[in-house]
Amino acid sequence: MRLIQKTTNQNSILPIEEFFSDELTENVPSNSVEVSRFIVRHNDRRQSLLAKIKLISAGLAYTFKKNLDPILGVIEPSFERDLRIMKIPIRRIAEPKLISAYNDQNLGIEIDKQGLRDRLGETELKHMTMATGSYIFWGNHPPIDTIPHQGEN
Repeated sequence: MRLIQKTTNQNSILPIEEFFSDELTENVPSNSVEVSRFIVRHNDRRQSLLAKIKLISAGLAYTFKKNLDPILGVIEPSFERDLRIMKIPIRRIAEPKLISAYNDQNLGIEIDKQGLRDRLGETELKHMTMATGSYIFWGNHPPIDTIPHQGEN
């Protein structure tokens, strides 16, 4: 998963602005953020959902810490369902359509940050912390120090 922050650079556009320009009714402000490349694969559906919860929690914690808003996403319909299962308040802002760059059906969403704040409460939000620049590895990834650097064997 990556988070793409919109900047004040006039050439800065988020993927949702590119793929759903006709569906967006308002300009996307700077300081907005888009959840991108949210990919979790696991044979066990429960483990997959747990990994998704950990990743989205870390991403949302970052948006709260950095005061980024709105939180947008170009996602697959199945992930929209997962977000609803996780009780993350979302609003669909664009219906599913084929995004040729992703070779898949995707739709546009906005996460209701205030609704999430109201549902979780300030105490829970304080526990959703993630240090800036840290990473979460999930699954069968080798520790970073065991991956050979270019030119090493």
